[in-house]
Amino acid sequence: MRSPACRGRASPTAFRRTVGQPPLAYLAGWRMALAADRLRRTSQSLAAIAAALGSASEAAFRTQFRRRMGCTPGRYRRRG
Repeated sequence: MRSPACRGRASPTAFRRTVGQPPLAYLAGWRMALAADRLRRTSQSLAAIAAALGSASEAAFRTQFRRRMGCTPGRYRRRG
C-alpha cells in the first residue's frame, strides 16, 4: 500500500487526519511560530522577518501575525 504522501489528491485529507488541521493552516501557524521566535530572540526588522518567512509584504505579515498571535508584532516583541 502506498503512503498517504504518494496518493496525490488524498494527501491533504491524510495530512488533516494526522496533524489535525489542513496543510496551509499548519504552514501559516509554523511561520508565525518562527516569526515569534525571531521577534523574541533577534533584533531583525519586521520587514526582514516578513521577507524571510515568505510574506507578500510587511503589512500583510503584520495582519497575519495579529490574527494568529492576538497582538501586533511590535507589541509581541516589546512583551518579550
